[in-house]
Amino acid sequence: MPQLPDSMLRLDARFTHLFVRNRADWQTGIDSNAASSTDRSQEIKDLNLLLRSKTVKSAGLPQLVNATVSVIGNYLSRAMRLSGPIEPERPLSTYGIDSLAAVEFRNWVRLELGAALFVLDITTAPSLISLSDRIVSKVDSV
Repeated sequence: MPQLPDSMLRLDARFTHLFVRNRADWQTGIDSNAASSTDRSQEIKDLNLLLRSKTVKSAGLPQLVNATVSVIGNYLSRAMRLSGPIEPERPLSTYGIDSLAAVEFRNWVRLELGAALFVLDITTAPSLISLSDRIVSKVDSV
């Protein structure tokens, strides 16, 4: 079954055959979806710089939380294949985040942001904002 161009399966070599490239990509050898992937990785790098910057930490928590809300909201909407963005005030359970999705998200947060979360932190989070606040507070604890 063909997958969406920005599916997380694209990162796993075992599933590359599920991605159909268009004729122009085959002729040029350039993947047109690589730019969106690069933008996402740059967004994560920028967030990591913010999280580890002492000047931003002293300036205030809201800037860090807002940046984290943006990055993890984008990740979750892609991972859950939602048609629109995640509303930061709504509980994650309203989007269908179950324990399996929470484990995958926890592993991604640990790998990309360096924050150790429990699955319960994710499944019981009252909102994306509170989860982002928890992630920001746990970045230094790893």
